[in-house]
Amino acid sequence: MNRSYMTVTEVTDYGPYISKIILPLSESVKSEVLSEDTFNVYVERRSKKTGEVLQLRNNWTSKEARPSKGYCRVTKAYTSDGEGNKTELGSHATLELECEPIYRLNSVTAFLEQGLNVYVFCDFRITQVKEIQTDNDSISGLAYDHFSGGKMEQIKGWINSKSSYAELPLRFGYYSPNMSRGKRPLIIWLHGAGEGGYDTAIAYTGNVGPEMDYGEVNFMRLDH
Repeated sequence: MNRSYMTVTEVTDYGPYISKIILPLSESVKSEVLSEDTFNVYVERRSKKTGEVLQLRNNWTSKEARPSKGYCRVTKAYTSDGEGNKTELGSHATLELECEPIYRLNSVTAFLEQGLNVYVFCDFRITQVKEIQTDNDSISGLAYDHFSGGKMEQIKGWINSKSSYAELPLRFGYYSPNMSRGKRPLIIWLHGAGEGGYDTAIAYTGNVGPEMDYGEVNFMRLDH
């Protein structure tokens, strides 16, 4: 029976990517026994509506669409707790993935032919290809292909809303920090076409701009 995995999504300069995969182990091991080549990470990016593998172009100038699937590069591997925080001894393995702008295999958004970005499902299969040594024995044959949950900390506190003008409502997301009374600045971010989509969260997860720590600042991200 294959095991479950968890994900951590991070908003990067290229948009939201699954930057970590957290794998429960059969027993606690030392972090030093894990390496970047302990597991293979294969992914198929699927439509959330149909479940089909997406057919996408590699870039703006490409004419040929290809299935969005392949192997992700693991940049770091270490033991952790269940949240992906590194530990010297742990019952979970956390794999950090490369976030690159071309093939985007671990990106949770995709630019479709209609000219809009949508959230997609990254369907992973993680296979152990190198033995993990323990104090008394070794672990081998682990495989993970069931998504059991994920988190994206940077969207916490954001609220989606829309204007009251019924004929042409304007969708937007806004973030208002907890602070004492008094005047506070407002930053309004008008995004480009690459961050357009029907899901308002697409606009404020399109890059790290609105996710930076602005302290006691109101932030509004406008949709098209």
